[in-house]
Amino acid sequence: MMNNEAAVHAALDVQVSTSGMAESTDLQALFAQILERTDLKPGTRRVYEKAIRNFITHGLELTPNVLVDYRNSLASRIDISVATKNLYLSALRTVYRRAFELGLLKQDLSKSVRSFRLNQAHKRSPISDDEVRKVFAYLNKKGDKRLLALFNLLFRQGLRQAEVVRLAADDVDYVGQTIRVLGKGRDDKELIPMHPRTATALRAWTEEARIRSGYLFPSRKAAGCHLTVNMLYRMVTEVHEAVGISTNPHGWRKVFTSTLIDSGMNLLSVQRFTRHKSMTMLQVYYDRNDIKKLLPDFYDALNGQFEG
Repeated sequence: MMNNEAAVHAALDVQVSTSGMAESTDLQALFAQILERTDLKPGTRRVYEKAIRNFITHGLELTPNVLVDYRNSLASRIDISVATKNLYLSALRTVYRRAFELGLLKQDLSKSVRSFRLNQAHKRSPISDDEVRKVFAYLNKKGDKRLLALFNLLFRQGLRQAEVVRLAADDVDYVGQTIRVLGKGRDDKELIPMHPRTATALRAWTEEARIRSGYLFPSRKAAGCHLTVNMLYRMVTEVHEAVGISTNPHGWRKVFTSTLIDSGMNLLSVQRFTRHKSMTMLQVYYDRNDIKKLLPDFYDALNGQFEG
């Protein structure tokens, strides 16, 4: 049996014959080798490994058009969202590009396929103002200081789930009213302003739990570890179910962004607080806000003397 690099040149090299299909075990070993030689954060590596497993299950022949074939295969699936399809496709493009950079391919096959077009309606705020009030009324009545601290970080700081669970006690500066956050795709922590109500909630939680150092939300099962993203997801979902909200925890970041925009804050200022890498990612929120303002005129225009 040929080794991994020989298998790549024989099965993937666009300048040689590409008949036949590699064994899935050989393919897994090949992709594993590429990932080992690629600098990835643990979370990103897990996403890529999942995408690779999904790719392998499609049983595609390794030809120069393999990513196009994979895209066509994904397009026919109705069990996963368009966003998930793009995630899988993006991961495979990165792996193939990395194979080219390592000299395992003579051509960059990652450029042969485009992403799926995504309807930007998913950017709307999934939680209404009334539902936000219900959540915090429920939390205050429940009196769970850990939950109150978590929800303040999600709602008033707009933190991602992974950013929340990784927070440490020394990341919080109560005097300067700031929090140091290890953001998405960042190698170093960035300083963000802390809302006064967030500070109050964090103080109440850390004083009750007697947290002076280490993680702000330590795991209750594994000493020295922080709360997992999966556990945070479950905790937030339970609160949502208790008040009748059907959305996942990431919805709170969208609420945070929408709330800032609805307040009239300009695009550049919103970006500073949300920490989006590109302002174009925020444009859809503004489009939604503009349409909302125009609705009264839209309704009036089609009322008039017309019946029915």
